[in-house]
Amino acid sequence: MQILQLTPQLPFPPDSGGRMGIFNSIKYTSRRHSVTVLSFVTGQTASYARQLEQSCARVVTVPAAPTMPVVAIALNLFSSTPYTITKFQSPEMARQVRQLSESGRFDLVHIDHLHMAQYVRHLPTDLPAVLREHNVESVIMRRFAERAASRFVKGYATLQAR
Repeated sequence: MQILQLTPQLPFPPDSGGRMGIFNSIKYTSRRHSVTVLSFVTGQTASYARQLEQSCARVVTVPAAPTMPVVAIALNLFSSTPYTITKFQSPEMARQVRQLSESGRFDLVHIDHLHMAQYVRHLPTDLPAVLREHNVESVIMRRFAERAASRFVKGYATLQAR
């Protein structure tokens, strides 16, 4: 089976919980299937793409947009989409998803994390996709809001949880 795996971060080196989960999924799935990874990278992680290729068929990277979190968070107050989703919106990622998925080479798209689920709309309708959710983001944000000391942070986190 030919699998296209979308990830919000390059899962190499596998040095955090999210990266370890994604990396191991790729490593073990690649034993019997051909996995192409499409991932965001930063200046710090781009150099690891070649090392990840030792565990899968191919790695395609998209530079993560540089963010100014305070500005992005402030602008997000006027959006109905949570910041944890909007910070992963990328025309280049959408273009890569369309280009790769329309090539006819893939039997399945494996989407890691809710942040990347927004790209399902760029897939052909007849291409199956599965979402592997690592966290329940709304619960994490609700718990954060419950413990926030600042009224502003509490209000923002509550809004994000909704």
